[in-house]
Amino acid sequence: MRGRVKRISASRPPALCAARRILQIVCLGFAALCLPSPCAAESLAASVRALLANQSPRPFNGVVLIARGDSPPIVVAQGVRPESRFVIGSLSKQMTAALILRAVEGGRIALDAPLSIALPDLKDDWAPRVTTRQLLTHTSGVDVRGKPLRAAPGSAFSYSNGGYDLLGEMLERTGGEPLSKQFGAIFARCGMSGAGVVGDAGSDPVPGFSETEDGRLLPASPTTQAGYAASGGVVAIATDLLRWTQCLYGGRVISGASLRAMTQPGATREHRWGQLGYGYGLQIDDTPLGVEYSHSGYVPGYQSMLIYYPGDQTTLVVLENISWSTGNAGRAFHYHDALRRLLFEASVHHSVK
Repeated sequence: MRGRVKRISASRPPALCAARRILQIVCLGFAALCLPSPCAAESLAASVRALLANQSPRPFNGVVLIARGDSPPIVVAQGVRPESRFVIGSLSKQMTAALILRAVEGGRIALDAPLSIALPDLKDDWAPRVTTRQLLTHTSGVDVRGKPLRAAPGSAFSYSNGGYDLLGEMLERTGGEPLSKQFGAIFARCGMSGAGVVGDAGSDPVPGFSETEDGRLLPASPTTQAGYAASGGVVAIATDLLRWTQCLYGGRVISGASLRAMTQPGATREHRWGQLGYGYGLQIDDTPLGVEYSHSGYVPGYQSMLIYYPGDQTTLVVLENISWSTGNAGRAFHYHDALRRLLFEASVHHSVK
């Protein structure tokens, strides 16, 4: 499936769609995806548009994509074009994790070997005590090169962008190619024609803005992520991320055994959604829609979310080109949380219908 956008007909007879609109509470999201009619898709798109247009507690500027299985995705864009590119921040981590697992399958990297083997030039005294697996699950205690550990290796979850940047270095050293080229290979494999890395020719994202503490929006340069592709520097279109979930969970990126390892909790993290499991670049939760694999991204000028529900092959993508002040996380990530709840509520209504 190549990311065809569901076309909503404006000429549908009003009386025919009126009956569907009566069921709009039931069809807010997930259940609408279960209904094959154009009116169901219209109901879903209208519900998403209404949520985004509410402009409270802050405006939405970006793209939302919801898709189930091989059905054409519904894409709602506000303030940008549906095909706009965004810096996806920490959504990049699951792609880095997949590259690491491909290297493990090829015998170039060992998950439980110390970093000093794959990165012999890493002179920090903790290099012989930290493993690749611990970097993947954020249990390494690593901050960045040249700094002491924040915690003993394997003792606690401690989110580390620097740890994923070390994974990127590991991939370049063991793979013999720049990381951008290795990313490009899996993007091509998955048909992600709009994806790239910050700084690559033809991968310029839509302009981004950052909110200051006093509420002003200032231009943000995507070049702040240049050189940090492994932890947060991938650029993509919403439909690229749909193709990524289809490709990754469809077994076209890594083996079944590697995917099972990637999606098993190796740690737990405290999150505004509660206590979540953490695999390799993925959060893991049990929800009304079954198991959920998720991650968010937040870098200057951009914030994002990608969720996949394997039980019904449902993908939710949220991409924004404004990074809102995180002083109030509920406000900053309001639309991410609201869209996720929308799917949950719809699934409950659908189950008792």
